[in-house]
Amino acid sequence: MLIKRTITTLVLAAIGIPVIILGGPYYFALITFFLAVAGWEYGQMFSKAGCKVPVPFLIGCVVLIAVMRGFLPNLAAAALTLSVFAAMTWHLVDYERDVTWLPQTLPSPLPALFTWVGLGPI
Repeated sequence: MLIKRTITTLVLAAIGIPVIILGGPYYFALITFFLAVAGWEYGQMFSKAGCKVPVPFLIGCVVLIAVMRGFLPNLAAAALTLSVFAAMTWHLVDYERDVTWLPQTLPSPLPALFTWVGLGPI
Protein backbone atom coordinates (compact mmCIF):
# COMPACT_ATOMS: atom_id res chain seq x y z
CA MET A 1 0.00 0.00 0.00
CA LEU A 2 2.81 2.40 0.84
CA ILE A 3 4.56 1.64 -2.46
CA LYS A 4 1.41 2.46 -4.42
CA ARG A 5 1.02 5.77 -2.59
CA THR A 6 4.69 6.62 -3.05
CA ILE A 7 4.50 5.97 -6.80
CA THR A 8 1.33 8.09 -7.03
CA THR A 9 3.06 10.90 -5.15
CA LEU A 10 6.10 10.79 -7.42
CA VAL A 11 3.97 10.81 -10.58
CA LEU A 12 1.83 13.71 -9.35
CA ALA A 13 4.95 15.63 -8.26
CA ALA A 14 6.59 15.03 -11.65
CA ILE A 15 3.53 16.48 -13.36
CA GLY A 16 2.49 19.08 -10.78
CA ILE A 17 5.77 20.83 -9.98
CA PRO A 18 6.59 21.81 -13.59
CA VAL A 19 2.98 22.92 -14.12
CA ILE A 20 3.14 25.09 -11.00
CA ILE A 21 6.42 26.60 -12.20
CA LEU A 22 4.98 27.29 -15.67
CA GLY A 23 1.78 28.69 -14.17
CA GLY A 24 -0.84 30.46 -16.25
CA PRO A 25 -3.04 28.32 -18.49
CA TYR A 26 -1.12 25.12 -17.68
CA TYR A 27 -1.84 25.53 -13.97
CA PHE A 28 -5.47 26.42 -14.67
CA ALA A 29 -5.87 23.32 -16.87
CA LEU A 30 -4.40 21.05 -14.19
CA ILE A 31 -6.59 22.51 -11.44
CA THR A 32 -9.68 22.24 -13.68
CA PHE A 33 -8.80 18.60 -14.40
CA PHE A 34 -8.47 17.88 -10.66
CA LEU A 35 -11.84 19.58 -10.03
CA ALA A 36 -13.46 17.45 -12.75
CA VAL A 37 -11.99 14.28 -11.23
CA ALA A 38 -13.21 15.39 -7.79
CA GLY A 39 -16.71 15.94 -9.22
CA TRP A 40 -16.64 12.48 -10.78
CA GLU A 41 -15.51 10.92 -7.48
CA TYR A 42 -18.22 12.81 -5.60
CA GLY A 43 -20.84 11.49 -8.01
CA GLN A 44 -19.51 7.95 -7.65
CA MET A 45 -19.80 8.16 -3.86
CA PHE A 46 -23.47 9.10 -4.12
CA SER A 47 -24.08 6.44 -6.79
CA LYS A 48 -22.69 3.73 -4.52
CA ALA A 49 -25.05 4.95 -1.79
CA GLY A 50 -27.97 4.22 -4.11
CA CYS A 51 -28.65 7.75 -5.32
CA LYS A 52 -29.14 8.68 -8.97
CA VAL A 53 -26.57 11.36 -9.73
CA PRO A 54 -26.08 12.71 -13.26
CA VAL A 55 -22.28 12.46 -13.12
CA PRO A 56 -21.54 13.92 -16.60
CA PHE A 57 -23.84 16.83 -15.80
CA LEU A 58 -22.15 17.36 -12.44
CA ILE A 59 -18.68 17.35 -14.02
CA GLY A 60 -19.84 19.77 -16.71
CA CYS A 61 -21.22 22.19 -14.14
CA VAL A 62 -18.04 22.08 -12.05
CA VAL A 63 -15.88 22.73 -15.14
CA LEU A 64 -18.23 25.54 -16.26
CA ILE A 65 -17.97 27.25 -12.88
CA ALA A 66 -14.16 26.86 -12.83
CA VAL A 67 -13.78 28.26 -16.35
CA MET A 68 -16.07 31.18 -15.62
CA ARG A 69 -14.25 31.87 -12.37
CA GLY A 70 -10.89 31.77 -14.15
CA PHE A 71 -11.69 33.80 -17.26
CA LEU A 72 -14.84 35.81 -16.52
CA PRO A 73 -14.95 36.24 -12.73
CA ASN A 74 -17.80 38.77 -12.94
CA LEU A 75 -20.02 36.03 -14.39
CA ALA A 76 -18.97 33.25 -12.00
CA ALA A 77 -21.97 33.83 -9.74
CA ALA A 78 -24.27 33.62 -12.75
CA ALA A 79 -22.64 30.32 -13.79
CA LEU A 80 -23.15 28.96 -10.27
CA THR A 81 -26.79 30.08 -10.27
CA LEU A 82 -27.34 28.56 -13.71
CA SER A 83 -25.76 25.29 -12.55
CA VAL A 84 -27.95 25.09 -9.45
CA PHE A 85 -31.12 25.81 -11.43
CA ALA A 86 -30.11 23.29 -14.08
CA ALA A 87 -29.46 20.64 -11.40
CA MET A 88 -32.85 21.28 -9.82
CA THR A 89 -34.54 21.13 -13.24
CA TRP A 90 -32.76 17.87 -14.01
CA HIS A 91 -34.11 16.38 -10.78
CA LEU A 92 -37.62 17.67 -11.35
CA VAL A 93 -37.68 16.02 -14.80
CA ASP A 94 -36.41 12.76 -13.28
CA TYR A 95 -38.99 13.13 -10.48
CA GLU A 96 -41.76 13.00 -13.06
CA ARG A 97 -40.33 9.69 -14.30
CA ASP A 98 -39.87 7.99 -10.91
CA VAL A 99 -41.29 9.64 -7.79
CA THR A 100 -39.78 7.18 -5.30
CA TRP A 101 -36.14 8.35 -5.31
CA LEU A 102 -36.19 12.17 -5.49
CA PRO A 103 -36.12 13.06 -1.76
CA GLN A 104 -32.88 11.17 -1.20
CA THR A 105 -31.05 12.48 -4.28
CA LEU A 106 -32.12 16.10 -4.79
CA PRO A 107 -29.39 17.49 -2.51
CA SER A 108 -26.65 15.26 -3.96
CA PRO A 109 -25.27 17.46 -6.79
CA LEU A 110 -25.85 20.76 -5.01
CA PRO A 111 -23.10 20.45 -2.35
CA ALA A 112 -20.60 19.57 -5.08
CA LEU A 113 -21.43 22.80 -6.86
CA PHE A 114 -20.96 24.81 -3.67
CA THR A 115 -17.92 23.13 -2.13
CA TRP A 116 -15.28 23.19 -4.84
CA VAL A 117 -11.98 24.85 -3.98
CA GLY A 118 -11.92 28.60 -4.51
CA LEU A 119 -15.61 29.44 -4.36
CA GLY A 120 -14.98 32.06 -1.65
CA PRO A 121 -16.11 35.66 -2.12
CA ILE A 122 -16.74 36.53 -5.74
